Amino acid sequence: MEKQAPIVDLIFLREFCHGNEQKMAVYIQTFMASLPAQFEELRSAVSSKQWPLVKSMAHTLKPQVSFIGLPGVLALVEKIEEDAQGDHAEQTIPDLFVELETVARKALLTLAQTLVTLSN
Repeated sequence: MEKQAPIVDLIFLREFCHGNEQKMAVYIQTFMASLPAQFEELRSAVSSKQWPLVKSMAHTLKPQVSFIGLPGVLALVEKIEEDAQGDHAEQTIPDLFVELETVARKALLTLAQTLVTLSN
């Protein structure tokens, strides 16, 4: 059985912030505040089948989700970026986006719990 990647992996962020939990919390809060608007724009681009825009937006999200430590979200964003360049974007991306929203929702809940832990 393949081991599933964790929803949130803070190793990089913790190293980047030299273990400073207040700094980590600021980065997490900033990310959490900006993600809903970015997803709304991506949702709009997907529903209007603007594949070059979808590709660009997915590409923009990659470093953010990587920095915060969301491996499942990163994998889906990379797949959306890749598929947006192909001939089957219309068949694959809507379902990938639904999956992305589900995984991102779980990640945001986990990040919210992490913020509580960091502030204690």
